[in-house]
Amino acid sequence: MQDGLYFFGEDSRTCMEWVHIVDAAKFVILFDIAKLALETTLFSYKVGTFDAFSVTHLSWASLGVVFAIIGFVRKRYYFFWPFLLLKITEVIIAVFGLALLFVLGISGSVGRSFLKKMLKWKYRKIEDSDAIGFTLILFLVLLLLMFVNLYVLDIVYRAQAYFRKRAMAIYLQERKRVLTYIT
Repeated sequence: MQDGLYFFGEDSRTCMEWVHIVDAAKFVILFDIAKLALETTLFSYKVGTFDAFSVTHLSWASLGVVFAIIGFVRKRYYFFWPFLLLKITEVIIAVFGLALLFVLGISGSVGRSFLKKMLKWKYRKIEDSDAIGFTLILFLVLLLLMFVNLYVLDIVYRAQAYFRKRAMAIYLQERKRVLTYIT
């Protein structure tokens, strides 16, 4: 028999085999909604500003979450692509941000003064005396967000692969049933 005809969805588990991949993906989507709400309400208004970058990120993240929810409801794997591309982009931006903070942090007084100007441009409520401490906190937060986004990316990608395999198994079963009626 062909291996593609059979689909065992219970093999798709995560979190030390405790949680099914679809349930884990639903949880990380809800976690991402909470992170987005916290980032929008608390961080943008208390520390930074709500500018065009924030609006673009909020729009793309909202669209990605809506498409992911539609993907869960309809059980279609292609609805997860906007969310996956968002997470890939967030990881890449976090890596570039970490590299930029690291290079400017170790490049001496010129790099640190440029870093202060860059921080003042994006985060206007930060004082000059707090800029270096804020840089360290920003570095740690970017590092944490990079790992969280990588984990979310892994879980949602595996859920997408689950739905893709499920769709292929259903297609092959229906095809086999039709071929038995024809022959």
